[in-house]
Formats: sequence, structure tokens, C-alpha cells
Amino acid sequence: MGGKQQEQVEVTEDNILEVLGRYPLMVVECRTSICSPCTVMERETLKPIIHRIIGKYPGRVVFGRAVIDRNPQIAQRFDVRSSMTFLLFRDGRLVDRTVGMKVNDELEDKIKKNLPEK
Repeated sequence: MGGKQQEQVEVTEDNILEVLGRYPLMVVECRTSICSPCTVMERETLKPIIHRIIGKYPGRVVFGRAVIDRNPQIAQRFDVRSSMTFLLFRDGRLVDRTVGMKVNDELEDKIKKNLPEK
């Protein structure tokens, strides 16, 4: 996976299987479209964290976003019960999750634990 990675891949009910099959390690942010605190967190907290992680592990982890009020089958399939749930997939299988504001160190630790070999 060479070149510059886009910031976040849009994950929908229609493309989730294809997207998860394409990337060995993927973090999918599950949020709603009407969550104002999520929008603030994303702009002020999440984007810098994603950029830092991508910079530390270039080409080894991909971030995606699923808007669960527009894609309720994703929420149901992966038991997402709150906005700002981060699902960690390795080789297309759900291996871990992080919920809420614990995203910084906790998420990076889970990513490091599941990184594919170089």
C-alpha cells in the first residue's frame, strides 16, 4: 500500500466487506451524523491522533468511518451501542474495540498489539 493514505475511508453497509478485505489492519470509527460532541472531538482530538498514528505506522494501519444512523446494519452486526466506538479489524475480523474518549493511548496500544509484520 504505497503512497499517501487518505485520512479516513468511508465505510458503508454496501462496501464494508470489500473495505475490510482490502486492508490487513483497520480502525473503523462508528459515530452518528447528529452527535455534536463527536464533531468537536473529531476536529480537535481525533484528527491529530489519526495523523500521528498514520505517521508512526505508515501503510500498516488504515482508518475508516461508519455513520451508524445511516448504516444501522453495521451497528447491529458489530454490537455498536454508542457513538464514538472504534472497532479494530485485523484481516477482516473484529479483534478489539475502544469506546469514547479513551481513544488516544488505548487505541494506539491496541493497534501496536495487532500490527501486521512489515
